[in-house]
Amino acid sequence: MTHVQVPAMREQQNNELKIVVAILTYNRNEGLRDSARSVLDDIISSDNSGIIATVLIVDNNPTPQDFSDLIEGFQIEVSYVHVAEPGIAAGRNAAVEFAETNAYNLLVFIDDDEVVAPGWSNALVATALEYGADAVFGPVEPEFSEDCPKWAKRFGFFERPHGVTGGPVRWPATNNVALRTDGALRGIRFDDRWSSTGGSDSRFFHDGLSKGASYVWCEDAVVHERIGVQRANMRWLWRRGVRLGNVSARLNPRQLKAPVLVGAAIVRLAVALPVAAVYGVASPRRVGPTVMNIPKGVGMIRYLSGRLENEYAR
Repeated sequence: MTHVQVPAMREQQNNELKIVVAILTYNRNEGLRDSARSVLDDIISSDNSGIIATVLIVDNNPTPQDFSDLIEGFQIEVSYVHVAEPGIAAGRNAAVEFAETNAYNLLVFIDDDEVVAPGWSNALVATALEYGADAVFGPVEPEFSEDCPKWAKRFGFFERPHGVTGGPVRWPATNNVALRTDGALRGIRFDDRWSSTGGSDSRFFHDGLSKGASYVWCEDAVVHERIGVQRANMRWLWRRGVRLGNVSARLNPRQLKAPVLVGAAIVRLAVALPVAAVYGVASPRRVGPTVMNIPKGVGMIRYLSGRLENEYAR
């Protein structure tokens, strides 16, 4: 693992909060640049007095990429880590180790296909300070390219959960989250056995709950996920749904017996289309999430047959 940091970190003063925003990237160099610039611009334009902010680029490409334009182009500390070991868990763990080793108070994760909305960093930090939770999560909203089919947006296939600031979190993930480094999550690592299937973040936060970690929502800390035609098609959505169902079943093998999982999968398969037909008239944006229960049910059944969906295998 190689590490480059420009400029040098200044010393933390009393009562200052140190945060590091980690962006993991693999084969998305331009997306990473857009993501990092949005974070840097938001931090620069926000009232972050009393805060030391760093952006960390975690490069999971086989060979190091040249991001010197980002590292040298802003008056904010930008660090770079190259992690040659393939898999998102290895990259996430490198970010955790960087944050803990350098005594950051908050470690923030976003994805390299996301850009942050104005006020994002202020909202995350304010919620973290107000509630003192071990992790604060924010909404991820789709942003479609012009060539995406209209049905992808109309029927809500890419809609994700929202919530109330300070309220519970339905599905914790690392696509928009701030983690305390001194709480119940400290010492937990992402499991590389989940890298090829996805879900290492779900496993991480599941383990955190078992150690007493607390999670809250921040509705104002919004990021936008860029959706192109390579995702806005039924083939991609089917594969994603199967994988999510597979991961969901894999997360709960001790709590759920096989008959329960089969029952849950059958219910998903049986009710999805009739309910989606009703929503098509009354609430079109709920059609997609309902229809996605079909591939999720298939994924759950495949897990019971011993099959893992290795969508991210390299």
